[in-house]
Amino acid sequence: MTTDARILMIDDELKWRQNFARYIPGDVHHDSAATAKEAAERLRRIYYDLVLLDLSMDVGDSSNRDNRPIQQYLSTKPDGTRYFIISGHIMPRETIDAAYRLGANFVFFKGDMDPGEFADKTAAAIAEAANHRAEAISVARQKLLPDQILEYQVFEPLKTGAINGYPILESLFRTLAPIGQHLDRRHFVISGNSALALFWSRRKGKAVSTILVHESVPDDSALSSLAEWLGFATRGPSVVDTTSHHVRIRVFDEPTISDEHFELPVINIAAR
Repeated sequence: MTTDARILMIDDELKWRQNFARYIPGDVHHDSAATAKEAAERLRRIYYDLVLLDLSMDVGDSSNRDNRPIQQYLSTKPDGTRYFIISGHIMPRETIDAAYRLGANFVFFKGDMDPGEFADKTAAAIAEAANHRAEAISVARQKLLPDQILEYQVFEPLKTGAINGYPILESLFRTLAPIGQHLDRRHFVISGNSALALFWSRRKGKAVSTILVHESVPDDSALSSLAEWLGFATRGPSVVDTTSHHVRIRVFDEPTISDEHFELPVINIAAR
């Protein structure tokens, strides 16, 4: 089981959210949502390897029968997300069939759920999601090779001697993929001797900033470039600080940047 895996438990009953948490291995991060609206907000902002979805929520809202908006979003398999239907009652055959057509990986009934089977299915789903991520990273790497990010003027401030852009890009992928592969790149600039980026990390559920700079450049200079570009000097906690091929890669949380700055998924849950 990968230690960076994330699971979202969507159920309006506290006891079942607690039960799921007991079944999930301790090295897997898990969040919970008690309403469809809360679930939608989490799914917009955070990437999950696996979602456990109760269908019989918000029963007074006819527009949200069977948590259909959530199912429809998950049917797109965003970033390889898997999902299980968790039902408190025996569902009509057509409901089960509809869930599978919408991409559900498995259907569990609470009354006869076997913890061992649940654990096995969970491990398999997370492994599949991890494989999907690895493939997506490979595809993204190949797409970026001819992209403008490799142009001479972008990497020239970071290079020394015979070092070229390719190993720098490889280092960037290895460093940022665990926290940033599941989001769109919104901003990337060259400022003096630094390459700067700001993006929304759906692995972390928050905005992060990135500095790429040659290792000979003083910290104060690199941080000043980032502060000037973003317009404020205060950074959040450091997420990454590593050096590869003479390029230092630093990543910071940016708690003052709102998700409204980014094109996050839209999940149309009716207002209650």
